[in-house]
Amino acid sequence: ESALYVWLTLIEGGAGAMFWQYRPEYMTFEAPGLNIAALDGEPTVRLQAAEKAIAQIGKIAPHLPVSIPRADVAIAYSGPSDDVFDFNSMGLQFIQRHRAMYRALWPHSVAMDLVTPVMDWSEYKLVYLPNFAVLDADAIRVLRSLLERADGPKLIADGYFGTFSGKGHWSYKPPEGLSDLIDCRIADFDVVNEFDVRAGKNIVKMACGEFEVPPSTTYSILEPRGNTRSIATIGNKVVGVQSADGRFTWYGFTLSDTAATNITGQPASSSPVALVHDDVALSMLADVGIDSWFEITGDRVVAFRRGSSQGGALVFLLNLEDKMAKTKVKPRWGITTANDLLEGKALSLNKGAFQLEMSFGEVRVIHCADA
Repeated sequence: ESALYVWLTLIEGGAGAMFWQYRPEYMTFEAPGLNIAALDGEPTVRLQAAEKAIAQIGKIAPHLPVSIPRADVAIAYSGPSDDVFDFNSMGLQFIQRHRAMYRALWPHSVAMDLVTPVMDWSEYKLVYLPNFAVLDADAIRVLRSLLERADGPKLIADGYFGTFSGKGHWSYKPPEGLSDLIDCRIADFDVVNEFDVRAGKNIVKMACGEFEVPPSTTYSILEPRGNTRSIATIGNKVVGVQSADGRFTWYGFTLSDTAATNITGQPASSSPVALVHDDVALSMLADVGIDSWFEITGDRVVAFRRGSSQGGALVFLLNLEDKMAKTKVKPRWGITTANDLLEGKALSLNKGAFQLEMSFGEVRVIHCADA
């Protein structure tokens, strides 16, 4: 975990990384499993892994800093919505649900950006708004500017979308500030309980499949009007709608309930943990023609595309599976050469693709000349 976090910091544009050493630490259980030195001061394997990663980064120093190309997909973050969840002791759940789409698409090497309402969204193909509950002036401004256009990104909202005003109280006419542009109203609210689960009434039906949602799933019952059509239901209740032009989609439940799991993966995490089902996430991309920048065959690795300060592209490859990976990687934008910077050798290309083997936890950095 030490080495990969250093690499991910670099890949995502960080200027550096700092390790926290829990020694000495007063009255806390945070120390076990996190230290780069043991309690007696001797180095742990985490320190050794970090030192190795730092030495490897030194080999690619002439190509740094990296530049990050704009993705086709953006996940929007709403600070006021985060606050409202936090005030209701659901801050952790908000963050988990916000990360859920990223967690679903990341293993498929799909590039994603994080945006806020004060940024320009117009150049994206798809903007996902998880639990954009509080629509303040900035949020309403950017959403109205996109909804009033004849073209632009497709917007997908879920959860408590537009149910709070910028002042923090419940909206009198949700979605707040947008009801004249979105031909749908919230008719009521409901929640999936244990009885529903036992009776099989916790199934969300969508165009991409049917998905069980866990107990405690809250949802808005939507009432589409005009040319707005229903696209998702729980029983006979409409929980998903889409505009006539297909550019705006609204789910009354959080998509991160479509593959919620009881395996937390981290201490002090609530259960179930939010996760978007692969079929849901990938169908969203397919609807607007978005794919990974890479065609990967064989064993799965996670790939990132970054710009080199020397020109061309840096392809970062991570093997996160607990096995040796034998894989073929083809950058879809086209390349003419591929050089493995950490191994110090050129890779042969076959129809624009190169092959390699990677052990568990290994990182490779390939410098490519763009076609």
